[in-house]
Amino acid sequence: MNASDDETLADLLQRHRDAAAAHAAAPESDRGATLIALQKARNAAIEWIYGYFDRELRPVLRQIDSRTSDQTSVQYSVLVNEFFARVLAREDDPLLRLESKRELVRWASVCTANLLRDVLRRRRSTPLEHDSLVEFADGRAEHFRRKHGLDLEPALDELERWDGRAEPWPARATVLRHRYIDGLTYDEIAAQMGTEKKAAMRLKEAAIEALRERFGA
Repeated sequence: MNASDDETLADLLQRHRDAAAAHAAAPESDRGATLIALQKARNAAIEWIYGYFDRELRPVLRQIDSRTSDQTSVQYSVLVNEFFARVLAREDDPLLRLESKRELVRWASVCTANLLRDVLRRRRSTPLEHDSLVEFADGRAEHFRRKHGLDLEPALDELERWDGRAEPWPARATVLRHRYIDGLTYDEIAAQMGTEKKAAMRLKEAAIEALRERFGA
């Protein structure tokens, strides 16, 4: 995200917060108009974020498996659509409480990981239709197992627990999600986390070692 994108996102989120505050403070006679203004501000912010996801955060699956770019595009579109469907179904607007690009990317990574974990969990207990989202989850799980001999679903549960601990555990969880769920390179991870590439790689190695100790791999 460039400086212009940062400014646009900040402006849209501030407009949403201002509209929410105005609606909350409005007298009953004005709440219809303030509700419309709030909905417009929310829709504008979400529309821009959706476009940003599609433009900038598309996972680089070709670095991880042999799928074609067309398959990558279809899978990612399904993933993003499912992600936003879940976000829009919530009433607390967690997406629009974020205040920076870094928060947005990290939060989206957590949500995506949880979405894929749910798919893998359901797939283990119930036969699922073999659609693009299932293929995406299976591909991520297969790569993680091939690379580290670890099952992705319980690993993602463990990462969620790490988020509630003191550093460096949340940073380790973030690196693994960016690398194995989002498909980011170490250079991209370092830029996102505001650290050096070597530091990001050390976090990843420490995280994998901790997962091996946890699961006896």
